[in-house]
Amino acid sequence: MNKYTFSKKDILTVRETWQIDPKIIEKYTDPKNKEFSMVFEFSGQDIDIILGKEKWDYKSVTPGELKKIFTSWQLGYNFDHMWLGLVLGNHDLPRVISRWGDDKKFRIPCAKMFAIIMHMMKGTPFIYQGEEIGMTNFHFNSISEVKDIESKNMYKKRILEGYSKSKILDEINVKSRDNARTPMQWSSKTKAGFTTGTPWININPN
Repeated sequence: MNKYTFSKKDILTVRETWQIDPKIIEKYTDPKNKEFSMVFEFSGQDIDIILGKEKWDYKSVTPGELKKIFTSWQLGYNFDHMWLGLVLGNHDLPRVISRWGDDKKFRIPCAKMFAIIMHMMKGTPFIYQGEEIGMTNFHFNSISEVKDIESKNMYKKRILEGYSKSKILDEINVKSRDNARTPMQWSSKTKAGFTTGTPWININPN
């Protein structure tokens, strides 16, 4: 693919991978193999899932557990022959401040902490829209506010399994993909300066 596409232009390319062997990542990004410039490192994204359960069955994460993940990103690779794209979130993941930090009392310190961690590690940091201003998860009060099909299907499934509506909404408010899909806050104006029309999903307070 590289030979017939990427190699024809002076461009940077990034491959997305989930939970794969570091040696494979090194093969993808080693310049001599002429594949990709770097790979997004998503290992550790299951750190807050209760073992043997679904992603909705979450648990708290300790600083030590996070340190172990970040350390593996730095010491688990030979950067002489490969390169990483560093990410803490994207359109399919909840906001990192809400997920692994404290989005209430310590929202701003947490935002700064994660930014420092990202920018002090070896690799190329990628900022997902909203992280630079400390955006957090959105609080959904009803399933009618949710747009994400995965979350809606989970809601229907767990209702049939006997879960309470409040319990399911709690899980959605923590882990739903919609948390990262609310419009970017461009200003303090109505609708966050994002649009003068009607956005597809609710506006996050921050």
